[in-house]
Amino acid sequence: MRIRHVDGRVQRTRIIYDQTSDVGLALIARESKVCSLPLSSSFEELDEPGRSEEMLSNAGAAWFTAHRSYRLPCDATDATLRRTHAGQSETLHCFTLNSSVAVSLNARLAALALDTERRHPEEGGVRKSNVGGFQSKANLFAPHDDAKYDRELSSCRVLHGALTAAIEELRVASMEDARDDATPDVRSSPIDSFERPLCEGQPLAESEDWLEANRAAHAELMRDYECVAWLNVNREEHFNKMHFHDPLRLSAVYFVSEGPSDPESKSTSCAPDGHLLFRGGKRLLSSAVPTHSFMAVPPVPGTLWVFPGAVPHCVMPYRAARRRSGRPSAPSAPRVSFAFNLLEDAPAPSAQA
Repeated sequence: MRIRHVDGRVQRTRIIYDQTSDVGLALIARESKVCSLPLSSSFEELDEPGRSEEMLSNAGAAWFTAHRSYRLPCDATDATLRRTHAGQSETLHCFTLNSSVAVSLNARLAALALDTERRHPEEGGVRKSNVGGFQSKANLFAPHDDAKYDRELSSCRVLHGALTAAIEELRVASMEDARDDATPDVRSSPIDSFERPLCEGQPLAESEDWLEANRAAHAELMRDYECVAWLNVNREEHFNKMHFHDPLRLSAVYFVSEGPSDPESKSTSCAPDGHLLFRGGKRLLSSAVPTHSFMAVPPVPGTLWVFPGAVPHCVMPYRAARRRSGRPSAPSAPRVSFAFNLLEDAPAPSAQA
C-alpha cells in the first residue's frame, strides 16, 4: 500500500506494509500466541526514529567509534509486555566496535559459530523463534572440557567485555553528572583485560598466559555483569519469528557477518533480507493508518545493539536470489550473530519526543 503524503512543499510516498506483504505478515505474527496482532494491522518503517549521537566516555572510546540511540514508539495495546501508555517510547542503542578490535574478533567469532554448528549435526541446535538455521544453547560462558573449543570460546568472552563496556556507557549516560561538558569516565573493570590485546594487534588467544588471564578476568566479569549468550547461524530462507525476551531486562545482539549479499535487495526497503525488525506502536499524533511502526536494522558486522527485552523483534529471511531465479542460490557465507540476555534492568519507557 502506498500513500502520498504532503509535507510542506514536498510530496513523498510512504510505504505502508500490511498482510499482503512479507514484511507485514512477519510483523503481524499471526501464528504467535503472545506476539500476534489483528490482520487489519498496518506498519510504517521509521527512518532513523529519534536518532541521537551519544557522547562516549574515554573508556568507551577504547572499544567503540560511535554510540547512537533510537526512540521506538511503544505499543500500548500489547498487554503481554511491560505496561506502557500511548505517547511513550523505548530506547534502542547501537554501538559500533572499533575496526582494530572488530576485524580480528569477527573472524574468530565466525569460526567459533561454524565450529559450534559442526559439533551438533544431529540435533541441529536449539529450536525457539528460529525457523531453519542453527541456534546454540545459551551456554557459551560455561566451562568446557575440550581445550581447543575453550580456546575458541575466548573470543566470546572478549565480546562480553565489549558488551560490558556498552552497559557502562548506558549507566554513565543515566547519571545526572554525565550531562557536564567534560567527557565522563567509567569505573575501572576487568574489561581492560579483554580489550588491550586486541587493540595492540596481538593475535587473539595465541598465548597460554593470555588465555588464563582471559578466563580469570571473565570470571570476575560474570560476578558484576552476569548474562547468558548464544549464537545464531542463518542462511538463505532461514529466519526468526516475532518474539521478545525478558520484559524487565536488557537484551543485546552483535553482528559478526551479514550473510548472502544481494545489491538488489539492499537498494529497496521493500525487501529487507536478513534484517532485524523491531516492532513498535503508533507514532505520536500520527493518522489512523498505519496502526504500528517498525525499525529495520541491517546486520552490519561490528555493530552491537542493546535494547529492552520487551521490544518484539524478528529476523527476515534471505529470499532475493529465489525471487529472481525461482530456485535457491548457491551456498554463500552465512549470517552470524551473537545474542545476550542480561540481568541488567531495562529502563522504564519514556515520553515520545
